[in-house]
Amino acid sequence: MLKVLRTILAVLLLLVAASAPAFESQWISGLHVTTEQLTGKTALNGVPFRVQRATGRDVPVLAERMRSDWRDSAGDQVLPASESGWRLFGRIHDGRSEVVQWRGIGESSELLWSTMELRDVRRPPPAGTVTLPSGCLWLSPIHGLVQRNRFIQTTGFCPREVSAVAADLRRSLSGKGWRLRQHQGHVLQIERGNQRAQIVLAPASREPDPARATAVVVLEVGIGTKAP
Repeated sequence: MLKVLRTILAVLLLLVAASAPAFESQWISGLHVTTEQLTGKTALNGVPFRVQRATGRDVPVLAERMRSDWRDSAGDQVLPASESGWRLFGRIHDGRSEVVQWRGIGESSELLWSTMELRDVRRPPPAGTVTLPSGCLWLSPIHGLVQRNRFIQTTGFCPREVSAVAADLRRSLSGKGWRLRQHQGHVLQIERGNQRAQIVLAPASREPDPARATAVVVLEVGIGTKAP
């Protein structure tokens, strides 16, 4: 789950925050933090998950309280890690995979608490309708329903430079009935009927030679009422 968190963050930008008293009172009592729920009905590869967020100067204290409670009260094995400037710890508890990650100093501090329901696999994940470039490595899709808008996000890496991948995408999309609304820099905005999609291309910095590999994020949004 730790490897998935950076992918989830891209989806969160589209989701509407709502009040959610998920943080236990003993964790936030007396602390200067604001909490909220970021995700609606969302799933990763068919497995439902939710993300809670806390901000404020006492985020590091909140993180330590949660870690201590998980370790001491529940007796769970808590695994620490770090990734791209985030400090992390996680556990498997009562059929759920949970990860807490936080970063920042002072009022800009931010904490994300992600929970994945391992025992609640609802159905196979939906397939996207945007034709993805061949020869690329794709991660499990994130999908869900927010404000009656169904979305699916697919992230992958292609062993070609950005310009070549962009050209492949434009050719394949025009043949599938997609209309290019905007192409600015490495971002393509496309639409087909009531479907909209955004494609973001960037050099894949994790590769030895970033100029020869491309990270691709495809986010599709369609109008509907069916939950994931």
